[in-house]
Amino acid sequence: MRMLSGQHKGIFYASLSGMLYGFLAYFGMTIMTEGPSSVYNMLFWRFLLTTLAFLIILIPAQNVKFEGRQILYAFGGSFFYGVCAALYFVASEYIGTGLAMVIFFTYPTIVALLNWFFHRYKITLFYYVSFILTAVGIFLLSDREQITFDLYGILLAFLAGISYSFYMLITKKQAQNLNPILSSFVISIGNSVLFLALALFDHSFFVPTAPLIWANIFGVSVIATVFPLFLLLISLKYINSTKASIVSVLEPVVTVIIGVVLLSESLSWIQIVGIVIILAGTLSIQFDKNVEIR
Repeated sequence: MRMLSGQHKGIFYASLSGMLYGFLAYFGMTIMTEGPSSVYNMLFWRFLLTTLAFLIILIPAQNVKFEGRQILYAFGGSFFYGVCAALYFVASEYIGTGLAMVIFFTYPTIVALLNWFFHRYKITLFYYVSFILTAVGIFLLSDREQITFDLYGILLAFLAGISYSFYMLITKKQAQNLNPILSSFVISIGNSVLFLALALFDHSFFVPTAPLIWANIFGVSVIATVFPLFLLLISLKYINSTKASIVSVLEPVVTVIIGVVLLSESLSWIQIVGIVIILAGTLSIQFDKNVEIR
């Protein structure tokens, strides 16, 4: 990694984060289909194990220093991250994962607009090219046979994208000063408390007993949350939130590949074209020489 520039390091970490997030749908939906688990209950166990992972494995090995204001930013990010997680899964139940994914992944454009509005960050030609390519690619990649046009579900998916956009901006705001381990821990513990309260409120809380469900809870917590969350926070030390959000669009590519490999789902030529276009869109951003990391 010493041979890579700061920008290339950031793109590498954000790409790896996006690819690991691609396992989220597989583990999460398996938990809810194999047992009587609601979205809230599944997310509680996801973030509880994530919290324990950061607390037991990662935090003791770090020299953690923080200020009250930094923790406040971390809890702000935790709120938007949790809202996004809940809205996305609920939206998928209304309109299917295909349309929910297409709408949710408008968030790189929203991040760019928010950066322009709040920071006057310049949107270069490379960003426009990347936005268009990734949008077309995700549309081709989505499973349009499962799409259900429900206005409520569409609204939830769009709000999930907006929530994640604010999470990216807030996280970027404190990425330079707050230890990524501590920030990840705060995000995890905040969401575990939030979703425990929601699961208790709608009477959907229960303790899983099946080994298969626990295996998937471990997967969604460690593989699809701990590592990608930590890697994204590291990437934001090197690149701006707009660039990180574009590169993270690799997530649906991995989701589709997992479906083919683990669930024996079919992959059409249109979806293959979509994957190629998404890769072209994410690679094009590397030609942008603007290295500002604001």
